[in-house]
Amino acid sequence: RAPVLRELALDGNGLRSLDGLDAYVALRVLRAAHNELAEVSVRCPKLRTLDLRHNALRSIPALGGSSALTTLRLGHNSIGGGCEHLRHAPRLHTLELDHNALGGGAVHAALARVLHSLTCLRALDVRANPLEHQLLPGGVAADAWLKSHAPRLTTLNGRALAGAAAAADAAPAADAPAAVTVPGDSGATPPDGGSSPESKAPTTKA
Repeated sequence: RAPVLRELALDGNGLRSLDGLDAYVALRVLRAAHNELAEVSVRCPKLRTLDLRHNALRSIPALGGSSALTTLRLGHNSIGGGCEHLRHAPRLHTLELDHNALGGGAVHAALARVLHSLTCLRALDVRANPLEHQLLPGGVAADAWLKSHAPRLTTLNGRALAGAAAAADAAPAADAPAAVTVPGDSGATPPDGGSSPESKAPTTKA
């Protein structure tokens, strides 16, 4: 049954690797927040949501083969580069990069290039990064610079943009996938509220 798995929650398990997930070709939602992941490569052709918040990532994950991705949550890591990997997710609608280490000329240039290519992007969060307090190329403040490179944004850093077209490409409809949760010990609660953190067998929702 593993190849038809559509949703997998691995939050709070102390994981250091996500190797082997490529086998789950039908996977649409992957949540692996609150782990110890320092490097991740994801190749899931139908994946739409990837949540890797609160890990130890130093770069945006390699996303080759994940072109269906629409939501990427990478807040609260140590990410200082890897913006070029975002080109592999052309359908990206929501990108969260808050509380990371993004800043400096090389990052500005890479981010500018990739933002131009993400024509579906509507929500961007880069709060609590060095670039937030830097004057970016042209001597402009970060918010103005970001909006100039991603003119279709409707939400920036958690705030709705004045004059943004609310109807511009509404968010993609969410799937209603079958879910498998492997509960950890960081406070993540499994959907059925029953499995203990020590259980190694995943719990399947009806």
